[in-house]
Amino acid sequence: MDELEKRIIERIQRHGPITFERFMSMALYEPGLGYYTSSITNIGQAADFYTSSHVNYLFGAVIANQVAEMWNIMGKPDDFTFVEHGGGVGLFALDFIRHIHKRHSKLYHNLTYIIVELNPFLKKRQEALLTEHIERIKWVTGLENILENIQQGTGCLFSNELVDSFPVHLVEFDKNEELNEIYVTEEEGVLVEKSGPCSSDAIKAFFAKNSIKRAQGFRTELNLSAERWIKNVSSIFREGYVITVDYGFNTHDYYAPERSTGTLICYHKHKTNEEPLKRVGHQDITAHVNFSALVEWGEEAGLEPLGFTTQSSFLISAGIDELLTEMHQKLPENDFLKAAAQVRTLVMPNAMGESHKVLIQGKKVPNSQLKGLLNRNILNYLVDTGH
Repeated sequence: MDELEKRIIERIQRHGPITFERFMSMALYEPGLGYYTSSITNIGQAADFYTSSHVNYLFGAVIANQVAEMWNIMGKPDDFTFVEHGGGVGLFALDFIRHIHKRHSKLYHNLTYIIVELNPFLKKRQEALLTEHIERIKWVTGLENILENIQQGTGCLFSNELVDSFPVHLVEFDKNEELNEIYVTEEEGVLVEKSGPCSSDAIKAFFAKNSIKRAQGFRTELNLSAERWIKNVSSIFREGYVITVDYGFNTHDYYAPERSTGTLICYHKHKTNEEPLKRVGHQDITAHVNFSALVEWGEEAGLEPLGFTTQSSFLISAGIDELLTEMHQKLPENDFLKAAAQVRTLVMPNAMGESHKVLIQGKKVPNSQLKGLLNRNILNYLVDTGH
């Protein structure tokens, strides 16, 4: 038995069953032992999962162009902070900063790039990769540390497949269509599930507000961590943008009757499984994002929803084709064909193009159309979530 699983069992033995949210938090984020915080954490095409930044550097370049447009819209402020929450191995930061340096030099010299990174081992990898631009970069371990490094001002916070990794409450409807919460306990040294009353009034309040009642056995999730996160994000900037890239649905589709087993899934060596209580600390655990809730919670914190679209529509609208054409002029044919195939992974519907979505929110920003939202802004999908 690994140290983390032993620690969880000892906690249960001392204090009783824990919520699945608490279990997931320990499994992913327990200092030095969790999946995202240990020395064995590995992200990439040879690891458990990979993100768009591992596919092709044009992903970071397109985001850089979009952020440069945001900077222009805000009047080219002298002090602009770009926050990446969850830096991975540093690939996105490298692609983003290189492109800003090459194409938007004035912004580069006014830029502070902050990486929010819990894992000290990943931070070392990021530092080694980003040495050529190290003077522009700062690291913090949490959003609460950002204001210690900057004055609250203008900027943008970006995350890519972050919110899906937040710990979620796991819930299930009983025969009376009443909501119960799933807890984690132990039996003879083995972690098992146990049903019980909801641990928080906020859980029942969310399902009541959205008039969600389902048949016996319907299981799903609620990500209250995302509510706390988006409200903390809003406090960072006096004026700015939030770009969230992830996979998910609106409230109606998230809790649709046919989605009766929820969206919780585990990733281990690029294979999926539905055994979150196994391989504790050695596999990723994720749940899809409820973008409607993220918009609503953001509005409560002063963030206006500006647009929502697919990754494909965003990247194409923001000019990935133009960057690919430039690449064609510079690369040998074989290298270009390889890059073009990688870009297709980013934009094709049967790959990341449709499964991944882009949500953009703004705080006290001018009312200007963003290039990445010109082709297909489907924000009404998030607002119209009637049951």
